[in-house]
Amino acid sequence: MNIINKHSVLREVRENGQWNGYIAPNNVNHMNINKGWHLGMDITIVKGCKEFPNDYIVLNENENDKNYKLEEFLENFKHWNCNSELGNRIRFWK
Repeated sequence: MNIINKHSVLREVRENGQWNGYIAPNNVNHMNINKGWHLGMDITIVKGCKEFPNDYIVLNENENDKNYKLEEFLENFKHWNCNSELGNRIRFWK
């Protein structure tokens, strides 16, 4: 697993139409992203959808196919998952 910054994620979405990877608080060890404690969240980001045609969207297959604007999704993730122990910021992993 490699850390990727948000600008690179958004560039990949613009160039390829979507990005698949993980997000996790910034102090989580790479061994616990998609194995071990499984602290990373698998997400897919795309550009636009019917509800939000000009925004970056997180596709969520777990909640009745409800899609979220990227910034709103990241703020909610940060509120519920980030803390002083795991880290107060979000990292993207590929």
